[in-house]
Amino acid sequence: MKKILVVAALLLVLSTTMVFAQAQAESGKKSYVFAANCAWPPLEFVDENGDIVGFEIDLVNEIAKVNDVEISIVNVAWEGIFAGLANGAYDAVASGVSVTEERKATMDFSTPILVVTQAILAPVSNTDLSNTASLNNKTVGVQLGTTGHIFLDDFDQSRDDFSVII
Repeated sequence: MKKILVVAALLLVLSTTMVFAQAQAESGKKSYVFAANCAWPPLEFVDENGDIVGFEIDLVNEIAKVNDVEISIVNVAWEGIFAGLANGAYDAVASGVSVTEERKATMDFSTPILVVTQAILAPVSNTDLSNTASLNNKTVGVQLGTTGHIFLDDFDQSRDDFSVII
């Protein structure tokens, strides 16, 4: 669900060369490590050969070519992706990160590459779910730390007939 939120792509300053100003590889080229939660095709996923692929991965690789730097991409669980960025485990994140005011306080963002809103996903046969209010007395699943989680957590706190499963 996180991928479909706002693929605001925390491709940290990918559109500029600033993100490429930290490490040096033995080859003399600058080298950077990008984290991605590779569970969201077509943006980033692990293919049948075990390779990390997808639109955001292709974008990062092309930007690296233009800037003549080397990159490596590591598959990181979403729950730890921001902590790893903050502690220097990697240099940037390429994993469809929604831009929020809270995140902007601790991270730099590139220009969003895709903007998507929250959506309710249910079986076609369920015609009762059409808006947030129709979630009353329902149990809703979200991924921890996503903007879907943040939105529903705020919604949940104002209600006593709603629960969120994380």
